[in-house]
Amino acid sequence: VLLDGRRVAGGLGGDVDLNTLPLAVVDHIEILQDGASAIYGSDAISGVGNIITVKDYDRAEANASLGLYDAKADGGGWDGKTQQYDFTVGGRGEKSDVLLNISYSQQAPVYAGNRSISKEPVIGSGHLAGSSYTPNGSFLLVLPSLTCPGSATAGGSGTCSMTIIDPTRHPSLANFRDFQQDDRFNYAPENFLETPSERTGVFTQGHYDLRDNLTFDAQFLFSRRESAQQLAPAAIGIGAFGQAQVSGVPISVSGRNPYNPFGVDLVSNFSDPCFTLGSCDLLLRIGRRLSEAGNRVFRQKVDDYEFNTGFHGFVELGSREWDWDVNYGYASNYESDNDAGVLNTQRMQDELGLPGQQPCAGAGEGCVPLNLFGGQGSITPQMLQYMLFEQHDVYSADMRDYSANATGDLMDLPAGPLGAAFGLESLENDGYSHPDALVTLGNTGSSPIPFTEGREKTLAQYLEFNIPLVTDKPYMKNVSLDVANRWSQFRWNGGQAGTGNLAEHSDNASTGNVLLRWQTSDELLLRASWAQGFRIPSISDLFLADSHSIDYVADPCVVGPYNPSVAPFCGTGPYAQPDPSNPTVPITTGGNTRLTPERSISQTVGFVYDPDWLHGFDVSADYYKINLLNAIGQVPTQLIVDGCYQSNQPQYCALIQRSGGNHDAFAPGQISDVRNLNTNIGGIKVEGVDITAHYAFPSTAAGDFKLSLDWSFTKQYVATLVFGPGLSSQELSGTTTNGAGTAGTG
Repeated sequence: VLLDGRRVAGGLGGDVDLNTLPLAVVDHIEILQDGASAIYGSDAISGVGNIITVKDYDRAEANASLGLYDAKADGGGWDGKTQQYDFTVGGRGEKSDVLLNISYSQQAPVYAGNRSISKEPVIGSGHLAGSSYTPNGSFLLVLPSLTCPGSATAGGSGTCSMTIIDPTRHPSLANFRDFQQDDRFNYAPENFLETPSERTGVFTQGHYDLRDNLTFDAQFLFSRRESAQQLAPAAIGIGAFGQAQVSGVPISVSGRNPYNPFGVDLVSNFSDPCFTLGSCDLLLRIGRRLSEAGNRVFRQKVDDYEFNTGFHGFVELGSREWDWDVNYGYASNYESDNDAGVLNTQRMQDELGLPGQQPCAGAGEGCVPLNLFGGQGSITPQMLQYMLFEQHDVYSADMRDYSANATGDLMDLPAGPLGAAFGLESLENDGYSHPDALVTLGNTGSSPIPFTEGREKTLAQYLEFNIPLVTDKPYMKNVSLDVANRWSQFRWNGGQAGTGNLAEHSDNASTGNVLLRWQTSDELLLRASWAQGFRIPSISDLFLADSHSIDYVADPCVVGPYNPSVAPFCGTGPYAQPDPSNPTVPITTGGNTRLTPERSISQTVGFVYDPDWLHGFDVSADYYKINLLNAIGQVPTQLIVDGCYQSNQPQYCALIQRSGGNHDAFAPGQISDVRNLNTNIGGIKVEGVDITAHYAFPSTAAGDFKLSLDWSFTKQYVATLVFGPGLSSQELSGTTTNGAGTAGTG
């Protein structure tokens, strides 16, 4: 993405937020639907968007707009109020011009519960596809007696899967019953379908002619976004299968907790001796929705600064004129996140009590025993006040870009002058992620995330020639060949901040481009191109800190679905699956410093037809084929598991860890981790046709009218993943996938 031919910065992930650019100053947008890495470098892997601002602006203009959504069709009223205001003023003189734009916009929220398409986790399923983390709680335990309260038989694999009967009663074993699908919680209505945001922006640019052949220009942009997201009340999961931990240790419940109806310690370790002796129960998971704390609200404040300046002009070299420019660009993206009502798991463990200890033993002031066994309404404000806190995270990304370019004619050829362009670029991206201190310690409801930082440096040189081949011949009014190449050297380093153990890697790329233009007449232009492209991994791709989550995966080696003919490489399987109704496995996600750049080959062929016999009409069509190699992404966790146990692929098997059942929270043989970091997957192949047509009617007293058609047909879209033969590719063109599956926690 370019702004007046200069690179626009993205955040840690490299994504450009086009909302930071004021629409009022946009004159037009040039779209290059072709791989252009040979000229523009990384990220121009399949095209370029160049936003051109207005020039010679000598007036003042103000705009205001107000909009609302009509939700009456879904039984609601008006919502989603949007208001936008901007003011632009500019002036020009004999040697200079200047422009200033000030803008403001505000978007009110639209709640998912106000639309039929979003008021349920899966449309048409009601709450049945909702979360098992409910306001009354879901309780998954293994009892020595294997006699489950409120049920004549134990659950699958000797587990008791229960919920609360009556939340108004005091916690007791008599107040449990079997957990049913109908108990699931519909978390969707409380979410935002369209998030609220408020934006303020300032944009200014200008130039001054120092001499007839020397001009100074500068451009400055500032944008502030304040936005928020809302989700249903926090879902906490404690126990062996819960995501909440204290410094990496799953949470247990003391038998001395006055609200614990089991009267014994509920431990989260399969190998705890007390479980073998029958003096405690095994807590697999308590899934509780903290409805007493209200909805979760996540707020962001993002400041974007962009500054570009440079000199441009021309010089006479012999009898030829050469244009040149030198530029400097700086951009900064700073984001501050504020998340209210986040769980401090250390304090939650204080309130629940460690096995064998009284709750709040050695805890700070304000600690009271926590009641997770009484259903909705049983958690008091005092309990919440002690264990909840406000989380503050900070993210930053900076870009510095130096470039120099020159264009001109080298010599005259029989068909015209041989044009040339060359240039240099030095680009640096720096960034860091600083989560809240409690997050780095692992004392929240999510996994621990350390401080991370990273830096990328790229030095590049490019050379381009425009070669005229034939001119003013029959069926060859103008035939030319454009040839370009870019040489890029890049280095990146980063990792977990403060460890002194930052990874450092380097790589290089050489990318070429060939474009043939064949103008047969004034009416018809034929064109074809072949281009190489590349994209270096973003700071986030490389250095995103490891974090732990869960994924819904059908383990082919567990009791029940296990079939030696389907999963012949399970070793000593089948293994136990303690919770068959909730088939999840722990996964580790994050960046990967061993990533290599994405590379592509783009091929296009097409025409532009502007007939003299139909004034105002033109049509163009282009066939394209793009083959992207080493695409950066994640392999689906299910494919990793199947690739190991169905196809015996060692690359997949190396990513899977199964528990030995000793000194950890997992049953013997259970998948305890799938390491699913960013990786270079096999690639993506895309093939299709783009067609554009316009017809401008003759001007009338009522105004000018024009018809336009933009049509795109995707013939092929194949995603190819690594490793597994027979499992590695999927044709996605012409298909729509809607996987209901097993619902998440919301």
